[in-house]
Amino acid sequence: DFTATNVYAGLSGFYLLFDERDSNNEEDTNPKAFRFPSGKYDVPLILHDVMFQPNGQVIWDFFSPDGQSPEPEPRPEPVDLGNFDGTLDAFDSNRLQYTTQGMIGDKITVNRIIEPYLEVERRKYRFRFLNGGPSRLYRLLLKVVPADGSDPYYDDWIVLSNDGNLLESPLIESKLDLWMANRFDVILDFSRYADGDKVQVFNDLEMRPDGAGASGYTLEGENMMPVIEFRCEGPRVRDPSRVPRTLRRLPDIKFAEVRRRRLFVFDYDNGLWTVNGRLMDPNRVDAKIEQDTAEIWTFRNEGVAWAHPVHTHFEEFQILEVNGRPPSAIERAR
Repeated sequence: DFTATNVYAGLSGFYLLFDERDSNNEEDTNPKAFRFPSGKYDVPLILHDVMFQPNGQVIWDFFSPDGQSPEPEPRPEPVDLGNFDGTLDAFDSNRLQYTTQGMIGDKITVNRIIEPYLEVERRKYRFRFLNGGPSRLYRLLLKVVPADGSDPYYDDWIVLSNDGNLLESPLIESKLDLWMANRFDVILDFSRYADGDKVQVFNDLEMRPDGAGASGYTLEGENMMPVIEFRCEGPRVRDPSRVPRTLRRLPDIKFAEVRRRRLFVFDYDNGLWTVNGRLMDPNRVDAKIEQDTAEIWTFRNEGVAWAHPVHTHFEEFQILEVNGRPPSAIERAR
């Protein structure tokens, strides 16, 4: 599986789907249309954290100085990391260890640009944030720097969706927990700010050096990691877009259709993921589902070595509970 190396190289993108309600037309005359910001005001943003050499070349090596797996045979020569000028960086190969835990970059990129800025009109925008991986977890917050020199302050996100479809109604959140391959659709209304104000996105979640999860500490002040900056320009402009009070109603859960309950136990064994104690085998079918029925699945995390989200492909679901509690508002989607 070369997913991690491919996304680290930037081989990822968005595939946007629309329908009669989320129609990609902020001036849609259909009374059922949401009329979210559209066109150039609908902006996809993929986050990657990347490690760079001094000459700008990207580093990717499965042998990590902070890895926890057995140490490979020492290499007496410096490691050729592919410098454009043909030179070799001095790299202490005796410190290198093979790891499957991940890799933490020293710079955050947005659409493969380091800490970019976007000049925005003073109106609403829709931003689609996606964590492109491969290992970093983010907790994103908004910092507003007024042009008049007054004190900076933090503002809230208007959240439209999480990993699945749209939420039942928009949510106001102070921070976004964005894990690998997770996404959020949000609205930012720049008409609330003055000409020349800057709205900055920061990450305040510190990672463990080995890339296996969050450290448990919050980055503060100058230690927060800049992600992207929005620069408000000009007067307020015409804005036909809107943020409806209600979005997509969740379908009723019909427990009478439930035919089976299943338990999937996730663990991490000697550097490899297991589910119910078994490694992945594409030639093996672990669960056969009866068509037109419902099932209740329990995902249980038994591992403590690595933090990584689990998501099902090609199947929508609703969360019934999380660790014995009802799902929060931002977890209630499909």
